[in-house]
Amino acid sequence: MGLEQSNVIDALGEDRETGEPVLNIIDSWEWFDEREHLLALQDKLNGYFAFVESGQLAEHFGCSQNSAARLHVVFRYAPPPSALRLLNSARVTAEPLNIRVDYEVQSGSDS
Repeated sequence: MGLEQSNVIDALGEDRETGEPVLNIIDSWEWFDEREHLLALQDKLNGYFAFVESGQLAEHFGCSQNSAARLHVVFRYAPPPSALRLLNSARVTAEPLNIRVDYEVQSGSDS
């Protein structure tokens, strides 16, 4: 899975504290070709948004279409500023869908 398959959900779970669905993107790519990486990440984000908009997330969890969810990106390599800008744009797109977007670098630093 990962960025190679933009139409596949890498991991889907539930937050133990809040009970909200958590959609995970596993980004294991290095940043050698930043443009290609950003385009692949953008495609993956769009695939996840389509999954939510289509009602598949609500169907899977048996919740309403407007239920809160979290989209969590796990980077293997620290994202450059351009990737953080992309995530900020994704947050704007996700807000009307009641999705919170966050990320972590595999080493454990959260944002």
